This record gives sequence, structure tokens and C-alpha cells, in this order.
Amino acid sequence: MNKELIAAITFLAALVGTLGSLFLAYDYLDPGDVNNPESSHDNPLRFLLRIVVPIVGGILPGVLVLVLFSALQINNFQYLDVIIHVIALGALAGVASAWFIGNPDDSRAKAKWLTSLPVKRRISFNLRTILGRATIGLILGAVSGFIAALAVHTTVDNAITTAGATGPITMALYGVWPLIGWNPTIDETAKSLPSSPHRVSKARELLPGVAVMSFFVGLVNGLFNSRALQNFYSCVNANVACDKVSTPPAILGIGATALINSGVFLIGGVAASLVWSLVERVLIYLWDHVFARSPKVFGIILTTFGAGLCAVGMYEFMSAASPTTFSNHLLFLFVFILVLVVSIVLGFLVPIQPIRVTLIAPAPFSRYDATMMTCFAFCVLLPYIVLTNFGDLFSMLLGFPHALGPQTVPPIQFQRIVFYSEAALLLGIPVALGVGGLTRSVYQWAKRFPHKRLGAVGIALLFVAFILQLTLAFAGLVTT
Repeated sequence: MNKELIAAITFLAALVGTLGSLFLAYDYLDPGDVNNPESSHDNPLRFLLRIVVPIVGGILPGVLVLVLFSALQINNFQYLDVIIHVIALGALAGVASAWFIGNPDDSRAKAKWLTSLPVKRRISFNLRTILGRATIGLILGAVSGFIAALAVHTTVDNAITTAGATGPITMALYGVWPLIGWNPTIDETAKSLPSSPHRVSKARELLPGVAVMSFFVGLVNGLFNSRALQNFYSCVNANVACDKVSTPPAILGIGATALINSGVFLIGGVAASLVWSLVERVLIYLWDHVFARSPKVFGIILTTFGAGLCAVGMYEFMSAASPTTFSNHLLFLFVFILVLVVSIVLGFLVPIQPIRVTLIAPAPFSRYDATMMTCFAFCVLLPYIVLTNFGDLFSMLLGFPHALGPQTVPPIQFQRIVFYSEAALLLGIPVALGVGGLTRSVYQWAKRFPHKRLGAVGIALLFVAFILQLTLAFAGLVTT
């Protein structure tokens, strides 16, 4: 058994065991007041549960694929690098969703407060909020990407490059996502297609903040793509490549690369945000006026489509990484049919509900939030991922520093763009569905779930963690 598989299973067992311990802690340390159900809603343990569950949902697809890669001894470095990105970004997406998605009443109160402010103050508030959250996203994304990469890569240079890929994407996630409005208030769901002047003015008020944030993301991405930080580390650590960061031509080249990336992100980021604002309004309308009118039919369609998409995406990703390993499609066909059957049953038993009901329903999984976050990933996060590669392409064509090296030609760069876009779709969709579907339901569930059941869930999770740990011992006995 190789060390990557051991590390992956150990990591998964630790996560499951920690989550189970939290459930048990809620049962014994947060008994609440049976005469006042609201007494324990703000308990720190419950808030921690709201954070941890989406994080686990975000990293689980990447960890599962890493376990399968290790078990099948697939050592494709390019794909392993993508998995590390998915694990890091999935965890950060879970933190963001738990942070930004809350009580619909709180969202409605904040919307009314913003509406009461003068237009200039609303624009200023949105700008500060977007930039503040984007800065937090940059710090979390760069640090998590750097640490995750060190676990796989052998050099600090590669880890800095990985941080440069994770940081800008997390900036966009934290900066744009909560302010575009995919988390509607209950009042908004009562309307028809939300294209009122208020909604249009809201988009205009957000546009300056989105534009500045996109420019900011481009600057950071250009700084990493110019290899300024990598060369600076090499200069300080080994007195190598100092001429690439200290001479005036080098400084001008770094600045030019940063400005090129800023321009690319400014145009692409604003366009992606405008497209999303339209898609989000259409989806809200469709959910209440089409899907909720035939709840069982669309419950089955959306559930099976989402589960099937996840299964096919993960299979295609692994097939591309090792075609010979997955030459036999019979096992996948069996698993795929089983997933569809289970999805059909769940879709029939849990029909679609109107948005105003979905926002406060204590269900174990929210298809509304899963659908909205997946569409957001298509409309916003995927374009930002593509833009990081186009920034390199334009820098290379104009002769400025870039992260690909001097021998790279445009066709190779286009192949790189296609590769990372496909990888983002194939593994990003399960992450988006899982994080989006779990977050709001966990928010409601953590407030209302009976305490004794919390203890039972905790015991079950600890049992699963124990089985995962036994897997390592059993494998050791078999192989010796």
C-alpha cells in the first residue's frame, strides 16, 4: 500500500472521526431547554457544525478520487496536482458557503437596510465589502494551496505556483459570490421574473465593486504568473535568479504581466458577473413557476441529473488520467445504474418545493442551493479559471514574463486552458453540488435536529472512522 493511499485514508478517517465527536459533543454538552427550542440555536458547537459539514462536503470528492488514484497506483502528476487544487478549493468553498448563507430573515433585513441608504453609500459599502472578502479569500486560498501543495510537491517553488492558482480563484469566490444575489430573500421569491427596476439598480450598484475586484484579482494572478514571488524566493534562498526580480527591465516586465492580467480579468470578470446576474434571476423564476408546479417530476429529474453528472464527471476525469486502468466499463455501468435508481427513489420521495419553503426547510439536502451554486460555478468560477490561463497566453505572446517558461508555444497554452477547464468541470461540479446542497440544510438542521439523534449520528460516524482505520491495519496484514 503506497503512502498516498495511507495518507488519504488516514485524513478521511480523521475528518469523519472529528465530525462524529462534534455530534456527540452536541448531544452531551448542548442539551438545550425542552420548553424553549430557541435556547440553543446560537450555541458555538452548532455554529462549528455548520462550518465543518460543508467543508467535508467540499473536500470529499477530491479525497475520494485521491484514494482511488492511490489504490489503483495512478501516478499522473498533472492530474494529482488538479486533485490537490480541488481539495483545497472545496474546503474553502465550504467555509464561504457556511459564512455567507444564513437565515433568510437576516438576509431580508440586510437588504432593507441597504435599500434605505443613499445610492453612493450603497456603492461604497458594496465596494468595501467585496474587496474585504476578496482579500480574505486571497489569504485563505494562497495559504491553503501552499500548504496542500507542500504535501505533494517536492519544492517550495511548485508550492508557490500552486498558491498562485488557488489564491485568485478563491478571491473571486469570496468577493463575487455573496453579493451577486444567488441567495434570495423570501420576499423576492414571491415575485415573478425578478427584472424590476430595483433588481436592475442593484446590479448596477454592484458593478463598480465587481470591476475593482476583478482588476485586483488580475493583479495578483499576474504577480504569480510572472514568477516574481518564485524568483524572489530563489534569490533569497539560493542567490539564484536575482536578475529576474531586481533589474529595471525585470520590474517593468513583472508590472506589464500584472497589468495584462488585470485587463483580462476586468473584462472577463465583469462579463461573467453580468451573465450570472441574468442566469440567477431566470433560475429563481423557473424554480417557483415551473419546477414547483410539477414537484415529483422535477424532483426526479433534478436529483438523477445531478447524481448522474457527478458520477460521469468523476469517471471521465479518472479515465483521462489512466485510460488503460478504466478500459473495462462494466463496473462503472453497474455503479451508474445503481446511482440513478437510488436518485429516482429519492427524487420521488422528496419532491421539489417552492423557494420560500426551501429556504427554511430542515431537509438533509437542498437541491435549490445545489443547483444555484453549480450554475454559479459554470457562469463565474469557470471563466475565472480560464482567465488565469489566458493571462499567461497574452503575456507570452507579448514577450513578458509568464509561468510557462520560454519554450511554450500558443497551441500548448490552449491545450492547458482546455485541460484545466475540463478538470474544473469534471471535479468542480460534484464539489459545487455537495457544498451548495449541504450548507443551508445544515444551517436549518443544526438548529432543529433533536439532541439524542445527534448522539446517534455521532456514534455512527465514529464507527465509520474506526472502520477506515481498520482498513489500513487489514491491508498491512494482507500484504505482509
